[in-house]
Amino acid sequence: MRKLAGPGSFAALLLLALWLRLPDLDVSPLHQDEGLNAWLTLALHWNEPFRYLPSDNHGPLLYYVGALCFGAFGVSEISLRLGPALAGALLLLALAPVRRSFAGGGAFVAGLLVAIAPGLVYFSRAAIHEIYLVLFTALWAAALARFARRPTSGWAAACGAAAAGCFITKETALLTAACIAVGALAAAPALLAAWPRSERGARALAFAREAARAAPAGVGVFAAVIVVFYTSFFTHAAGLRAFFEAFGPWFEYGATGRNQGKPFGYFWELMAATEGAYRFLALPAALLACVRRDRLGLALAGWTLAAFALYSAIPYKTPWCVLQIDLPVFWLVGWAAGQCLAAASEPARRPATRVAAALAFAAALAPAPGLFARSLEDVRERYDDPARPYVYYHTQRSYFVMLQDLFGVADAAPDADGRGPRVVNSEATDPVRWYVHSRGWAPERTRYLENPAPSLAWIEEAQIVISSIRHLDEIRSRVAATGEPWHEEGYPTRPGLVTTVFYRQALWDRYQAAGGRAASPWPRAPRRPDS
Repeated sequence: MRKLAGPGSFAALLLLALWLRLPDLDVSPLHQDEGLNAWLTLALHWNEPFRYLPSDNHGPLLYYVGALCFGAFGVSEISLRLGPALAGALLLLALAPVRRSFAGGGAFVAGLLVAIAPGLVYFSRAAIHEIYLVLFTALWAAALARFARRPTSGWAAACGAAAAGCFITKETALLTAACIAVGALAAAPALLAAWPRSERGARALAFAREAARAAPAGVGVFAAVIVVFYTSFFTHAAGLRAFFEAFGPWFEYGATGRNQGKPFGYFWELMAATEGAYRFLALPAALLACVRRDRLGLALAGWTLAAFALYSAIPYKTPWCVLQIDLPVFWLVGWAAGQCLAAASEPARRPATRVAAALAFAAALAPAPGLFARSLEDVRERYDDPARPYVYYHTQRSYFVMLQDLFGVADAAPDADGRGPRVVNSEATDPVRWYVHSRGWAPERTRYLENPAPSLAWIEEAQIVISSIRHLDEIRSRVAATGEPWHEEGYPTRPGLVTTVFYRQALWDRYQAAGGRAASPWPRAPRRPDS
Protein backbone atom coordinates (compact mmCIF):
# COMPACT_ATOMS: atom_id res chain seq x y z
CA MET A 1 0.00 0.00 0.00
CA ARG A 2 2.88 2.36 0.73
CA LYS A 3 4.24 1.77 -2.76
CA LEU A 4 0.90 2.76 -4.24
CA ALA A 5 1.10 6.11 -2.43
CA GLY A 6 4.82 6.62 -3.08
CA PRO A 7 6.52 9.14 -5.37
CA GLY A 8 7.37 6.46 -7.91
CA SER A 9 3.72 5.53 -8.41
CA PHE A 10 2.69 9.15 -8.89
CA ALA A 11 5.56 9.71 -11.28
CA ALA A 12 4.27 6.80 -13.38
CA LEU A 13 0.76 8.27 -13.34
CA LEU A 14 2.12 11.66 -14.38
CA LEU A 15 3.91 10.09 -17.34
CA LEU A 16 0.70 8.29 -18.30
CA ALA A 17 -1.28 11.52 -18.09
CA LEU A 18 1.27 13.36 -20.22
CA TRP A 19 1.32 10.54 -22.77
CA LEU A 20 -2.43 10.83 -23.24
CA ARG A 21 -2.45 14.62 -23.43
CA LEU A 22 0.66 15.82 -25.24
CA PRO A 23 1.01 13.89 -28.53
CA ASP A 24 -0.44 15.42 -31.72
CA LEU A 25 -1.97 18.45 -30.06
CA ASP A 26 -2.48 19.98 -33.50
CA VAL A 27 -4.26 17.01 -35.08
CA SER A 28 -7.70 18.40 -34.32
CA PRO A 29 -8.72 21.75 -35.87
CA LEU A 30 -9.55 24.51 -33.42
CA HIS A 31 -13.23 24.92 -32.65
CA GLN A 32 -14.95 28.29 -32.43
CA ASP A 33 -14.19 29.04 -28.78
CA GLU A 34 -10.59 27.97 -29.24
CA GLY A 35 -10.36 30.21 -32.30
CA LEU A 36 -11.42 33.24 -30.26
CA ASN A 37 -9.07 32.33 -27.42
CA ALA A 38 -6.25 31.78 -29.89
CA TRP A 39 -6.79 35.18 -31.48
CA LEU A 40 -6.80 36.97 -28.10
CA THR A 41 -3.67 35.08 -27.07
CA LEU A 42 -1.94 35.92 -30.34
CA ALA A 43 -2.79 39.60 -29.92
CA LEU A 44 -1.29 39.51 -26.42
CA HIS A 45 1.81 37.79 -27.79
CA TRP A 46 2.09 40.54 -30.42
CA ASN A 47 2.26 43.05 -27.55
CA GLU A 48 -1.33 44.23 -27.76
CA PRO A 49 -2.37 44.83 -24.13
CA PHE A 50 -5.01 42.43 -22.81
CA ARG A 51 -8.21 44.13 -21.69
CA TYR A 52 -10.71 42.02 -19.80
CA LEU A 53 -14.18 42.31 -21.31
CA PRO A 54 -16.63 39.95 -19.57
CA SER A 55 -19.02 40.17 -22.52
CA ASP A 56 -16.38 38.62 -24.82
CA ASN A 57 -14.21 36.31 -22.76
CA HIS A 58 -13.64 34.60 -19.43
CA GLY A 59 -10.78 35.31 -17.04
CA PRO A 60 -7.30 36.30 -18.23
CA LEU A 61 -5.24 33.30 -17.06
CA LEU A 62 -5.68 31.26 -20.25
CA TYR A 63 -4.37 34.09 -22.43
CA TYR A 64 -1.33 34.86 -20.31
CA VAL A 65 -0.30 31.21 -20.08
CA GLY A 66 -0.82 30.85 -23.84
CA ALA A 67 1.30 33.95 -24.52
CA LEU A 68 4.07 32.51 -22.32
CA CYS A 69 3.98 29.29 -24.34
CA PHE A 70 4.11 31.28 -27.58
CA GLY A 71 7.14 33.15 -26.31
CA ALA A 72 8.89 29.98 -25.20
CA PHE A 73 8.04 27.61 -28.05
CA GLY A 74 6.79 29.78 -30.89
CA VAL A 75 3.30 30.40 -32.23
CA SER A 76 1.44 27.20 -33.14
CA GLU A 77 -1.61 25.15 -32.28
CA ILE A 78 0.65 22.93 -30.17
CA SER A 79 1.87 25.89 -28.11
CA LEU A 80 -1.69 27.17 -27.80
CA ARG A 81 -2.89 23.89 -26.30
CA LEU A 82 0.24 23.10 -24.34
CA GLY A 83 -0.82 24.98 -21.21
CA PRO A 84 -4.14 23.17 -20.82
CA ALA A 85 -2.47 19.82 -21.57
CA LEU A 86 0.10 20.36 -18.83
CA ALA A 87 -2.58 21.64 -16.44
CA GLY A 88 -4.60 18.48 -17.02
CA ALA A 89 -1.60 16.29 -16.23
CA LEU A 90 -0.57 18.35 -13.19
CA LEU A 91 -4.05 17.81 -11.77
CA LEU A 92 -2.52 14.67 -10.24
CA LEU A 93 -0.19 16.74 -8.08
CA ALA A 94 -3.14 18.37 -6.31
CA LEU A 95 -3.50 15.09 -4.45
CA ALA A 96 -0.03 15.43 -2.91
CA PRO A 97 -1.01 17.58 0.10
CA VAL A 98 -3.76 15.15 1.11
CA ARG A 99 -2.37 11.82 -0.08
CA ARG A 100 -1.88 10.55 3.50
CA SER A 101 -5.57 11.11 4.23
CA PHE A 102 -6.35 8.56 1.53
CA ALA A 103 -5.79 5.20 3.24
CA GLY A 104 -4.61 2.11 1.40
CA GLY A 105 -3.38 3.77 -1.77
CA GLY A 106 -6.63 5.61 -2.33
CA ALA A 107 -4.76 8.64 -3.60
CA PHE A 108 -3.20 6.45 -6.31
CA VAL A 109 -6.65 5.23 -7.43
CA ALA A 110 -7.98 8.79 -7.50
CA GLY A 111 -4.90 9.89 -9.43
CA LEU A 112 -5.27 7.04 -11.92
CA LEU A 113 -8.88 7.98 -12.65
CA VAL A 114 -7.98 11.65 -13.08
CA ALA A 115 -5.14 10.69 -15.42
CA ILE A 116 -7.20 8.54 -17.80
CA ALA A 117 -10.80 9.82 -17.64
CA PRO A 118 -12.05 10.63 -21.17
CA GLY A 119 -13.58 13.99 -20.32
CA LEU A 120 -10.53 15.21 -18.43
CA VAL A 121 -8.20 14.02 -21.19
CA TYR A 122 -10.33 15.48 -23.99
CA PHE A 123 -10.70 18.93 -22.47
CA SER A 124 -7.03 19.00 -21.49
CA ARG A 125 -6.30 19.01 -25.21
CA ALA A 126 -8.41 22.10 -25.94
CA ALA A 127 -7.49 25.77 -25.54
CA ILE A 128 -10.41 26.63 -23.28
CA HIS A 129 -10.56 27.72 -19.66
CA GLU A 130 -12.17 24.71 -18.02
CA ILE A 131 -9.16 22.52 -17.25
CA TYR A 132 -7.43 25.39 -15.44
CA LEU A 133 -10.57 25.81 -13.35
CA VAL A 134 -10.52 22.10 -12.50
CA LEU A 135 -6.82 22.25 -11.56
CA PHE A 136 -7.24 25.21 -9.22
CA THR A 137 -10.41 23.69 -7.79
CA ALA A 138 -8.42 20.60 -6.84
CA LEU A 139 -5.62 22.69 -5.35
CA TRP A 140 -8.13 24.80 -3.43
CA ALA A 141 -9.83 21.72 -1.96
CA ALA A 142 -6.51 20.12 -1.01
CA ALA A 143 -5.17 23.29 0.59
CA LEU A 144 -8.40 23.77 2.51
CA ALA A 145 -8.17 20.19 3.81
CA ARG A 146 -4.67 20.88 5.10
CA PHE A 147 -5.78 24.19 6.58
CA ALA A 148 -8.59 22.41 8.43
CA ARG A 149 -6.03 20.00 9.86
CA ARG A 150 -3.73 22.84 10.93
CA PRO A 151 -4.73 26.46 10.23
CA THR A 152 -1.40 28.10 9.45
CA SER A 153 -0.64 31.21 7.42
CA GLY A 154 1.12 29.08 4.83
CA TRP A 155 -1.93 26.95 4.12
CA ALA A 156 -4.15 30.02 4.24
CA ALA A 157 -1.96 31.59 1.56
CA ALA A 158 -2.19 28.39 -0.46
CA CYS A 159 -5.99 28.50 -0.19
CA GLY A 160 -6.00 32.13 -1.29
CA ALA A 161 -3.73 31.45 -4.26
CA ALA A 162 -5.77 28.46 -5.44
CA ALA A 163 -9.07 30.32 -5.01
CA ALA A 164 -7.65 33.24 -6.96
CA GLY A 165 -6.53 30.80 -9.66
CA CYS A 166 -10.18 29.76 -10.04
CA PHE A 167 -11.41 33.35 -10.23
CA ILE A 168 -8.81 34.51 -12.76
CA THR A 169 -9.88 31.57 -14.90
CA LYS A 170 -13.66 31.71 -15.01
CA GLU A 171 -16.61 33.41 -13.36
CA THR A 172 -18.16 30.07 -12.42
CA ALA A 173 -15.57 29.92 -9.65
CA LEU A 174 -18.46 31.10 -7.47
CA LEU A 175 -20.09 27.71 -8.02
CA THR A 176 -16.80 26.04 -7.14
CA ALA A 177 -16.68 27.97 -3.87
CA ALA A 178 -20.24 26.94 -3.01
CA CYS A 179 -19.58 23.24 -3.68
CA ILE A 180 -16.35 23.17 -1.67
CA ALA A 181 -18.11 25.00 1.17
CA VAL A 182 -20.79 22.29 1.30
CA GLY A 183 -18.04 19.68 1.48
CA ALA A 184 -16.38 21.54 4.36
CA LEU A 185 -19.70 21.76 6.24
CA ALA A 186 -20.30 18.04 5.71
CA ALA A 187 -16.92 17.26 7.30
CA ALA A 188 -17.32 19.65 10.26
CA PRO A 189 -19.26 17.22 12.55
CA ALA A 190 -16.54 14.59 12.10
CA LEU A 191 -13.91 17.15 13.05
CA LEU A 192 -15.78 17.97 16.25
CA ALA A 193 -16.39 14.31 17.01
CA ALA A 194 -12.65 13.64 16.90
CA TRP A 195 -12.19 15.82 20.00
CA PRO A 196 -13.10 14.61 23.50
CA ARG A 197 -16.55 15.92 24.46
CA SER A 198 -15.19 17.82 27.42
CA GLU A 199 -12.63 19.64 25.26
CA ARG A 200 -14.74 20.47 22.22
CA GLY A 201 -15.62 23.99 23.22
CA ALA A 202 -12.03 24.92 24.07
CA ARG A 203 -10.60 23.23 21.00
CA ALA A 204 -13.16 24.82 18.71
CA LEU A 205 -12.34 28.23 20.14
CA ALA A 206 -8.60 27.62 19.75
CA PHE A 207 -9.11 26.47 16.17
CA ALA A 208 -11.16 29.58 15.38
CA ARG A 209 -8.45 31.82 16.85
CA GLU A 210 -5.71 30.13 14.82
CA ALA A 211 -7.80 30.33 11.68
CA ALA A 212 -8.51 34.03 12.25
CA ARG A 213 -4.80 34.75 12.73
CA ALA A 214 -3.91 32.88 9.54
CA ALA A 215 -6.79 34.11 7.36
CA PRO A 216 -5.27 37.52 6.42
CA ALA A 217 -2.48 35.75 4.56
CA GLY A 218 -5.04 33.97 2.38
CA VAL A 219 -7.15 37.07 1.83
CA GLY A 220 -4.06 39.09 0.94
CA VAL A 221 -2.78 36.58 -1.60
CA PHE A 222 -6.24 36.24 -3.14
CA ALA A 223 -6.68 40.00 -3.49
CA ALA A 224 -3.19 40.50 -4.88
CA VAL A 225 -3.63 37.89 -7.62
CA ILE A 226 -7.05 39.25 -8.60
CA VAL A 227 -5.75 42.81 -8.83
CA VAL A 228 -2.63 41.89 -10.80
CA PHE A 229 -4.40 39.82 -13.44
CA TYR A 230 -7.61 41.80 -13.89
CA THR A 231 -5.75 45.09 -14.14
CA SER A 232 -3.50 43.49 -16.78
CA PHE A 233 -0.50 43.90 -14.49
CA PHE A 234 -1.52 47.40 -13.36
CA THR A 235 -2.08 48.78 -16.86
CA HIS A 236 -5.89 48.66 -17.00
CA ALA A 237 -7.63 49.71 -13.78
CA ALA A 238 -11.09 49.31 -15.35
CA GLY A 239 -10.47 45.57 -15.56
CA LEU A 240 -10.91 45.26 -11.80
CA ARG A 241 -14.35 46.85 -11.97
CA ALA A 242 -15.20 44.56 -14.88
CA PHE A 243 -14.28 41.58 -12.70
CA PHE A 244 -17.13 42.41 -10.32
CA GLU A 245 -19.51 43.44 -13.08
CA ALA A 246 -19.06 40.09 -14.86
CA PHE A 247 -21.05 38.13 -12.30
CA GLY A 248 -24.27 39.91 -13.24
CA PRO A 249 -24.54 38.76 -16.88
CA TRP A 250 -23.15 35.31 -16.11
CA PHE A 251 -25.72 34.87 -13.36
CA GLU A 252 -28.38 35.78 -15.90
CA TYR A 253 -26.98 33.27 -18.41
CA GLY A 254 -27.06 30.55 -15.78
CA ALA A 255 -30.59 31.32 -14.65
CA THR A 256 -32.10 31.63 -18.11
CA GLY A 257 -30.06 29.02 -19.94
CA ARG A 258 -29.44 31.55 -22.70
CA ASN A 259 -28.67 29.47 -25.83
CA GLN A 260 -27.35 26.51 -23.82
CA GLY A 261 -30.41 25.49 -21.82
CA LYS A 262 -30.60 21.77 -21.03
CA PRO A 263 -32.69 19.56 -18.72
CA PHE A 264 -31.79 18.64 -15.15
CA GLY A 265 -30.57 15.16 -16.08
CA TYR A 266 -28.14 16.34 -18.77
CA PHE A 267 -24.98 15.80 -16.72
CA TRP A 268 -26.13 12.42 -15.45
CA GLU A 269 -26.41 11.25 -19.04
CA LEU A 270 -23.16 12.90 -20.05
CA MET A 271 -21.36 11.23 -17.15
CA ALA A 272 -22.05 7.90 -18.81
CA ALA A 273 -19.41 8.86 -21.36
CA THR A 274 -16.97 10.63 -19.04
CA GLU A 275 -17.24 8.56 -15.87
CA GLY A 276 -19.12 5.44 -16.93
CA ALA A 277 -19.71 3.19 -13.93
CA TYR A 278 -18.12 5.68 -11.54
CA ARG A 279 -21.29 7.73 -11.37
CA PHE A 280 -22.86 4.67 -9.67
CA LEU A 281 -19.83 3.85 -7.51
CA ALA A 282 -19.96 7.32 -5.99
CA LEU A 283 -23.13 6.46 -4.04
CA PRO A 284 -21.74 3.48 -2.04
CA ALA A 285 -18.53 5.48 -1.55
CA ALA A 286 -20.57 8.31 0.01
CA LEU A 287 -22.43 5.82 2.22
CA LEU A 288 -19.09 4.40 3.37
CA ALA A 289 -17.94 7.89 4.30
CA CYS A 290 -21.06 8.35 6.41
CA VAL A 291 -20.61 5.00 8.14
CA ARG A 292 -16.96 5.57 8.92
CA ARG A 293 -17.49 9.27 9.73
CA ASP A 294 -14.21 10.03 8.03
CA ARG A 295 -13.53 13.76 7.59
CA LEU A 296 -12.07 13.52 4.10
CA GLY A 297 -14.68 11.04 2.96
CA LEU A 298 -17.53 13.23 4.23
CA ALA A 299 -16.00 16.33 2.65
CA LEU A 300 -15.72 14.57 -0.71
CA ALA A 301 -19.25 13.18 -0.43
CA GLY A 302 -20.69 16.62 0.35
CA TRP A 303 -18.66 18.22 -2.43
CA THR A 304 -19.80 15.59 -4.94
CA LEU A 305 -23.47 15.91 -4.02
CA ALA A 306 -23.34 19.70 -4.11
CA ALA A 307 -21.58 19.77 -7.49
CA PHE A 308 -24.04 17.38 -9.08
CA ALA A 309 -27.10 19.11 -7.64
CA LEU A 310 -25.96 22.67 -8.34
CA TYR A 311 -24.71 22.16 -11.87
CA SER A 312 -27.78 20.07 -12.74
CA ALA A 313 -30.19 22.66 -11.35
CA ILE A 314 -28.72 25.53 -13.37
CA PRO A 315 -30.36 25.62 -16.82
CA TYR A 316 -27.19 26.78 -18.61
CA LYS A 317 -25.13 23.66 -19.32
CA THR A 318 -22.13 22.88 -21.50
CA PRO A 319 -20.28 19.54 -21.64
CA TRP A 320 -17.05 20.77 -20.07
CA CYS A 321 -18.88 21.77 -16.87
CA VAL A 322 -19.21 18.07 -16.08
CA LEU A 323 -15.53 18.12 -15.11
CA GLN A 324 -16.53 19.99 -11.95
CA ILE A 325 -18.56 16.89 -11.03
CA ASP A 326 -16.02 14.37 -12.29
CA LEU A 327 -13.25 15.67 -10.03
CA PRO A 328 -14.93 15.08 -6.64
CA VAL A 329 -16.45 11.81 -7.88
CA PHE A 330 -13.03 10.41 -8.78
CA TRP A 331 -11.52 11.59 -5.51
CA LEU A 332 -14.44 10.12 -3.55
CA VAL A 333 -14.21 6.74 -5.28
CA GLY A 334 -10.43 6.78 -4.79
CA TRP A 335 -10.88 7.44 -1.08
CA ALA A 336 -13.38 4.58 -0.78
CA ALA A 337 -11.10 2.23 -2.72
CA GLY A 338 -8.28 3.04 -0.34
CA GLN A 339 -10.50 2.29 2.65
CA CYS A 340 -11.40 -1.06 1.12
CA LEU A 341 -7.80 -2.01 0.36
CA ALA A 342 -6.75 -1.04 3.88
CA ALA A 343 -9.51 -3.22 5.32
CA ALA A 344 -8.54 -6.12 3.05
CA SER A 345 -4.94 -5.86 4.27
CA GLU A 346 -5.73 -6.02 8.00
CA PRO A 347 -5.01 -9.52 9.34
CA ALA A 348 -7.21 -8.93 12.39
CA ARG A 349 -10.37 -8.66 10.30
CA ARG A 350 -12.55 -11.68 9.55
CA PRO A 351 -11.72 -13.45 6.27
CA ALA A 352 -15.17 -12.78 4.84
CA THR A 353 -14.78 -9.05 5.54
CA ARG A 354 -11.34 -9.00 3.95
CA VAL A 355 -12.59 -10.79 0.84
CA ALA A 356 -15.54 -8.40 0.52
CA ALA A 357 -13.23 -5.41 0.91
CA ALA A 358 -10.85 -6.79 -1.73
CA LEU A 359 -13.74 -7.33 -4.15
CA ALA A 360 -14.95 -3.77 -3.54
CA PHE A 361 -11.46 -2.49 -4.30
CA ALA A 362 -11.37 -4.52 -7.50
CA ALA A 363 -14.80 -3.14 -8.46
CA ALA A 364 -13.44 0.40 -8.14
CA LEU A 365 -10.65 -0.40 -10.59
CA ALA A 366 -12.62 -2.60 -12.98
CA PRO A 367 -13.97 0.21 -15.22
CA ALA A 368 -10.58 1.93 -15.47
CA PRO A 369 -9.30 0.00 -18.54
CA GLY A 370 -12.45 1.02 -20.40
CA LEU A 371 -11.85 4.68 -19.56
CA PHE A 372 -8.28 4.42 -20.77
CA ALA A 373 -9.27 2.75 -24.04
CA ARG A 374 -11.90 5.39 -24.70
CA SER A 375 -9.51 8.24 -24.02
CA LEU A 376 -6.92 6.72 -26.33
CA GLU A 377 -9.49 6.29 -29.08
CA ASP A 378 -10.62 9.91 -28.71
CA VAL A 379 -7.07 11.22 -28.92
CA ARG A 380 -6.12 9.19 -31.97
CA GLU A 381 -9.30 8.80 -34.03
CA ARG A 382 -12.57 10.24 -32.71
CA TYR A 383 -11.59 13.73 -31.65
CA ASP A 384 -14.23 15.25 -33.96
CA ASP A 385 -16.85 12.50 -33.79
CA PRO A 386 -20.21 14.12 -32.91
CA ALA A 387 -21.34 10.78 -31.47
CA ARG A 388 -19.11 11.60 -28.50
CA PRO A 389 -21.28 13.81 -26.26
CA TYR A 390 -18.37 16.05 -25.23
CA VAL A 391 -17.42 16.70 -28.88
CA TYR A 392 -19.57 19.81 -28.79
CA TYR A 393 -19.91 21.89 -31.95
CA HIS A 394 -16.38 20.79 -32.72
CA THR A 395 -14.74 21.73 -35.99
CA GLN A 396 -14.38 18.70 -38.24
CA ARG A 397 -11.09 17.67 -39.78
CA SER A 398 -12.42 18.63 -43.22
CA TYR A 399 -11.78 22.22 -42.11
CA PHE A 400 -8.16 21.72 -43.12
CA VAL A 401 -9.30 21.28 -46.73
CA MET A 402 -10.70 24.81 -46.65
CA LEU A 403 -7.39 26.09 -45.32
CA GLN A 404 -5.55 24.33 -48.14
CA ASP A 405 -7.75 26.12 -50.66
CA LEU A 406 -7.51 29.52 -48.99
CA PHE A 407 -3.75 29.48 -48.82
CA GLY A 408 -3.38 27.83 -52.22
CA VAL A 409 -5.49 30.48 -53.94
CA ALA A 410 -3.60 33.22 -52.10
CA ASP A 411 -0.26 31.78 -53.19
CA ALA A 412 -1.39 31.52 -56.81
CA ALA A 413 -2.44 35.19 -57.08
CA PRO A 414 -0.20 37.15 -59.48
CA ASP A 415 0.21 39.92 -56.89
CA ALA A 416 0.91 37.52 -53.98
CA ASP A 417 3.36 39.00 -51.48
CA GLY A 418 2.85 36.49 -48.66
CA ARG A 419 0.62 38.90 -46.70
CA GLY A 420 -2.64 37.46 -47.96
CA PRO A 421 -5.40 38.47 -50.38
CA ARG A 422 -8.22 40.97 -49.90
CA VAL A 423 -10.95 39.11 -48.01
CA VAL A 424 -14.49 39.74 -46.80
CA ASN A 425 -15.46 37.45 -43.93
CA SER A 426 -19.13 37.40 -42.99
CA GLU A 427 -19.76 35.61 -39.66
CA ALA A 428 -17.15 32.91 -40.20
CA THR A 429 -14.60 34.62 -37.99
CA ASP A 430 -13.28 31.88 -35.73
CA PRO A 431 -11.14 29.90 -36.06
CA VAL A 432 -10.21 30.98 -39.61
CA ARG A 433 -9.02 34.36 -38.27
CA TRP A 434 -6.41 32.58 -36.15
CA TYR A 435 -5.25 30.30 -38.92
CA VAL A 436 -4.78 32.95 -41.62
CA HIS A 437 -3.27 35.72 -39.52
CA SER A 438 -0.95 33.38 -37.62
CA ARG A 439 0.32 32.30 -41.07
CA GLY A 440 1.17 35.77 -42.27
CA TRP A 441 -2.02 37.28 -43.67
CA ALA A 442 -2.19 40.98 -42.81
CA PRO A 443 -5.24 41.71 -40.61
CA GLU A 444 -5.95 44.99 -42.41
CA ARG A 445 -6.62 43.11 -45.66
CA THR A 446 -9.63 41.27 -44.20
CA ARG A 447 -12.96 42.88 -43.40
CA TYR A 448 -14.96 41.09 -40.71
CA LEU A 449 -18.63 41.72 -40.16
CA GLU A 450 -21.63 40.10 -38.55
CA ASN A 451 -24.64 42.09 -39.66
CA PRO A 452 -25.75 43.11 -42.22
CA ALA A 453 -24.38 41.23 -45.20
CA PRO A 454 -21.35 42.80 -46.93
CA SER A 455 -22.13 45.49 -49.46
CA LEU A 456 -21.64 45.04 -53.18
CA ALA A 457 -18.81 47.58 -53.06
CA TRP A 458 -16.93 45.47 -50.52
CA ILE A 459 -17.38 42.31 -52.55
CA GLU A 460 -16.19 44.04 -55.73
CA GLU A 461 -12.92 44.90 -53.96
CA ALA A 462 -12.41 41.39 -52.55
CA GLN A 463 -10.55 38.44 -53.98
CA ILE A 464 -12.12 35.96 -51.54
CA VAL A 465 -15.48 36.11 -49.74
CA ILE A 466 -16.14 33.79 -46.79
CA SER A 467 -19.70 33.32 -45.59
CA SER A 468 -21.65 31.45 -42.95
CA ILE A 469 -25.19 30.30 -43.72
CA ARG A 470 -26.86 33.42 -42.29
CA HIS A 471 -26.24 35.82 -45.18
CA LEU A 472 -25.36 33.27 -47.83
CA ASP A 473 -28.26 34.02 -50.20
CA GLU A 474 -27.60 37.75 -50.09
CA ILE A 475 -23.89 37.28 -50.60
CA ARG A 476 -24.47 34.85 -53.45
CA SER A 477 -26.69 37.38 -55.24
CA ARG A 478 -24.19 40.21 -54.70
CA VAL A 479 -21.32 38.07 -55.93
CA ALA A 480 -23.34 37.46 -59.11
CA ALA A 481 -24.07 41.19 -59.35
CA THR A 482 -20.37 41.97 -59.73
CA GLY A 483 -20.70 40.71 -63.30
CA GLU A 484 -17.47 38.73 -62.98
CA PRO A 485 -16.99 34.95 -62.70
CA TRP A 486 -16.53 33.44 -59.23
CA HIS A 487 -15.94 29.90 -58.01
CA GLU A 488 -18.13 28.78 -55.10
CA GLU A 489 -16.94 26.04 -52.75
CA GLY A 490 -18.73 24.65 -49.68
CA TYR A 491 -16.88 23.10 -46.74
CA PRO A 492 -18.50 21.04 -43.94
CA THR A 493 -16.95 22.66 -40.90
CA ARG A 494 -19.18 21.45 -38.05
CA PRO A 495 -22.01 18.91 -37.89
CA GLY A 496 -24.84 20.46 -39.87
CA LEU A 497 -22.84 23.58 -40.71
CA VAL A 498 -21.23 24.47 -44.03
CA THR A 499 -18.92 27.42 -44.61
CA THR A 500 -19.09 28.76 -48.16
CA VAL A 501 -16.15 30.48 -49.82
CA PHE A 502 -16.28 32.45 -53.07
CA TYR A 503 -13.00 32.75 -55.00
CA ARG A 504 -12.36 34.91 -58.03
CA GLN A 505 -12.54 32.41 -60.88
CA ALA A 506 -9.23 33.57 -62.34
CA LEU A 507 -7.50 32.94 -59.01
CA TRP A 508 -9.17 29.55 -58.61
CA ASP A 509 -8.06 28.54 -62.10
CA ARG A 510 -4.47 29.61 -61.38
CA TYR A 511 -4.59 27.59 -58.17
CA GLN A 512 -5.79 24.50 -60.01
CA ALA A 513 -3.15 24.97 -62.70
CA ALA A 514 -0.51 25.10 -59.98
CA GLY A 515 -1.59 21.69 -58.69
CA GLY A 516 -4.57 22.51 -56.47
CA ARG A 517 -4.75 20.89 -53.05
CA ALA A 518 -1.97 18.46 -53.88
CA ALA A 519 0.38 21.44 -54.12
CA SER A 520 -1.05 23.32 -51.11
CA PRO A 521 0.25 21.57 -48.00
CA TRP A 522 -1.23 21.66 -44.53
CA PRO A 523 -0.05 22.28 -41.88
CA ARG A 524 1.90 25.42 -42.67
CA ALA A 525 4.48 27.05 -40.47
CA PRO A 526 3.15 30.08 -38.57
CA ARG A 527 4.75 33.48 -39.12
CA ARG A 528 3.95 37.12 -38.37
CA PRO A 529 2.30 39.21 -41.11
CA ASP A 530 5.25 41.61 -41.15
CA SER A 531 7.94 38.92 -41.34
